[in-house]
Amino acid sequence: MSTPQARRTTLAQQLFQWHNGASALAPIELGLGVARLPRKILLVGHCHAQDWGFHERNLTKTPVDFLLVNNLQVLPPKTADEINAYDFQVIQLPLRFVFGDTTLWGAQRRSDEELEQLFSVCQEKLFALLDLYTGYLQSHGLTTLVVNFMCPAINPLGRLMPKHTLRNPQYFVARLNEALEKRVATWANCYSFDLDGLSAYFGKRLVQEDLLNVFSHGAFLPANPADSTRIELAPPLQEHFIHRGQEFRDLLWLELLAAFRTFSPSAPAKLLVLDLDDTLWRGTIADELEPLDAQRIEGWPLGIVEALAYFKDRGGLLAILSRNPTAAIHNAWSVLYESRFSLRNFVCVKGGHTPKPEGMLEILQETNLTPESVVFIDDNPAERAGMKAAFPGMRVLHGYHYYWRKIILLSPETQVSHISAESQARTELIQKRQHIRQQMDLASSRSAFLQDLDISVQLGLLTLDEGTRVSRCFELLNKTNQFNTTGRRWTPAEFRNFLALGQVYYFAVSDRLTQHGTVGVVLMNAGFLEQFVMSCRVTGLDVEFGVMQAILQHREALGEVLVEAQFTVTPLNAMCADFWLNCGFSVDGERHRLVLAERKPLPFLGRVLTDWVSGSGDAT
Repeated sequence: MSTPQARRTTLAQQLFQWHNGASALAPIELGLGVARLPRKILLVGHCHAQDWGFHERNLTKTPVDFLLVNNLQVLPPKTADEINAYDFQVIQLPLRFVFGDTTLWGAQRRSDEELEQLFSVCQEKLFALLDLYTGYLQSHGLTTLVVNFMCPAINPLGRLMPKHTLRNPQYFVARLNEALEKRVATWANCYSFDLDGLSAYFGKRLVQEDLLNVFSHGAFLPANPADSTRIELAPPLQEHFIHRGQEFRDLLWLELLAAFRTFSPSAPAKLLVLDLDDTLWRGTIADELEPLDAQRIEGWPLGIVEALAYFKDRGGLLAILSRNPTAAIHNAWSVLYESRFSLRNFVCVKGGHTPKPEGMLEILQETNLTPESVVFIDDNPAERAGMKAAFPGMRVLHGYHYYWRKIILLSPETQVSHISAESQARTELIQKRQHIRQQMDLASSRSAFLQDLDISVQLGLLTLDEGTRVSRCFELLNKTNQFNTTGRRWTPAEFRNFLALGQVYYFAVSDRLTQHGTVGVVLMNAGFLEQFVMSCRVTGLDVEFGVMQAILQHREALGEVLVEAQFTVTPLNAMCADFWLNCGFSVDGERHRLVLAERKPLPFLGRVLTDWVSGSGDAT
């Protein structure tokens, strides 16, 4: 039997390997056991992308098709089935085709105006190439990662020369990257991939060849030309330069997979629950006599709180679960952090001496989340073991605080592909929902309270040109667990294809206390309800029945006679197991069926405003 010291040593060695190896920038702790791999990837690029060799070898043995686009004027045609076989594509643009070898030679003698004109010409070349290589994105909606250019490692004008001038190739290429990023951001399902940042993190001198070749070549070491006829034969290039080409390729591969786990999440972390003593500050405030001062939080504790602030900005939720009395928590926080990061940023603050699993259960009930959506961070191994025993599906971090900030900031499970207005307001919305529930508990009757709440639902049909709303609906489909009738996760291409062929209803909810935003999506195709998804922030308000009644009225007005639906059991969606039955459907084998002429009114004490075509609303 291993000793605690032996287990700690083994864990430390494992963590060292994870956080200093190929997965250094994409921590894997939160994805262990839940992360999925892409089925197949398309790589579109030039000889440098071919040199990555991912179509021949990659760490996960994922199928990769490589399309060499040197001198192509048009991409070869692919059928919809061929495109749908890919989970995403990676596009590598050749810097040399945008920025010629001699473009900036003699630039010191050119005026600022001439250099700006030169940059405009290069930008036009860049956009033309981008438009060509993103053909499958434009025609089929294939999710796309566009790789940016690696900026030169040094300023060839000299170390004391100005950096932020177009005469410096570093700045010129950085400006091209900026233009590329802005262009990519205008397209749905298209994201920038920061290869330059990756090479800077890894060490440009270990991978980039621009200290040997012209920097516009934009390639990786080793570049070993055939120089065997020289008078003095030089040893192989690797004997002159330290290079880590294969290590960098492995890092690049895992970063591409991390991007996939971000834009197509399988197990996102929605809530971080943290202890306080020796977790967000040094020491234990209840047992020590030293005064509270900045030394308690200087260094790693403040770094973790900064990571929490960015996690919240992404739309994540935060909660505190501590053994300290609640009054002591508020007092310590007001001294140490309140002026920088208010305690109001936490959706729940639980203190006291009750067992932490009991406090966690209260947090789950108040946020309406499942344990699988939570990450628990605590310095005490006994508390961590108790929490894991109580909630086996919860992700419980190890006690090595050196890694906590990095895991919060960089894990794909804590990141998002876009930030919506609804996600940014999530903490405040849940706090308002808690207030609503408190008022409901105090009300003389539930129906009287709901009527007084003045609930309003905006229900409409989604179109492809509603970029922000399309992104929000896609987010709901892939992040909602409890009120999700099938639990299906969609790729952006699949969702786009369905949107083109079927009908997607979306609904937003407001009441006299709260603007909840877009909270639900219903997918329907030829009289079949594929999926009904609703955020937990409006559960308990009977919104789902109001929406369903309006949709059934709409289908009947379209001349349909029968509507069918399906419920697929998942480990997390018991909340809506009886939804179709409660809407009047009958079970027929694996499907639920409803004859529209026999439908009955559904219970909803609010109003639904429908917008099917023109933007005008009809109250139902």
